[in-house]
Amino acid sequence: MLDTLLEPQLVITTNCSQYSSECGRNCYFRAQRDAYGIREMPLEYFTKLMDIFEDYPIRQLVFIGGEPTSHSQLGNLLKISPYSLRLFSNGLFDQKRRELLLEHSPKFRPLFFHVTPFKKPRLFGNISALSSLNLGLRVNVDFPHWNTDFLKQICDTVPISIIGFSFSCPEVGINDLPQFKKFYLDFVSAFGEKRGIPIALGRPIPPCIFDSDDEKAYAEKYSSWKGTCTAINDLTINPDGTMQVCSVLHSTRTERRLENLDDFKEILEQLKIKESEIRSLPYSSEKCNSCPHKDISCQGGCLGYKNKKLN
Repeated sequence: MLDTLLEPQLVITTNCSQYSSECGRNCYFRAQRDAYGIREMPLEYFTKLMDIFEDYPIRQLVFIGGEPTSHSQLGNLLKISPYSLRLFSNGLFDQKRRELLLEHSPKFRPLFFHVTPFKKPRLFGNISALSSLNLGLRVNVDFPHWNTDFLKQICDTVPISIIGFSFSCPEVGINDLPQFKKFYLDFVSAFGEKRGIPIALGRPIPPCIFDSDDEKAYAEKYSSWKGTCTAINDLTINPDGTMQVCSVLHSTRTERRLENLDDFKEILEQLKIKESEIRSLPYSSEKCNSCPHKDISCQGGCLGYKNKKLN
């Protein structure tokens, strides 16, 4: 049993208002939208999960999607959950959904806006309205060419004291880590050093992307980043009750549906084995294979792109 598993991710819906728009994100669940037979986790099943979790040390839940706020029973999910919540949203929800989030705001620790670089009035309106929360802004950097003026506008919308930036990038499929490194250092300079905004990496990135010890020391001074991946701590439960190691590793999805506490314990052990098998795969980059930090302070970054070449 994994005592460290405290924050399961629940894919409460695979629906998203941005699938047919200019979003352009490398969304994990875009390709999986119809893979589960249903697009929304039923309220009855969510209630069952809460009963199962009573006998397991759960610190908080994470609502992901799709767009979690599009769930037709969002209000009831928020009422039923006894746990603190993290919720990842594109920030484009309507007034009704905004009021639900405000009503249940004490449960959020914090609320993450996983946004795209398009200036939409509704996004800024929602961020402003929710600025009374402990707001965390998760910046999706699928696009290393982002114009930071968009993010500066967000900083000007709410008090800096309640905002923070983190990265979910490079996402699976992004090979140009050197390009990301340049963006990251520029970003740290503009927001970490000059504005004093907390910056953290949501996904591990190998420290060798930095060309010098000075670059690495600068990144460490003004941001928080890691090189190791703890995928199983992000155990993901899909709308149909199947489970996988994390939201990225769809190949680990189980055929078995989670129905009770015994299922939970047994499936966790199976997924732990699958995660270990992925960790043991050889790196495609000789730079990783010969690195003294290999499997100690670094595992080549996210397991989802472990075999991607760094250069």
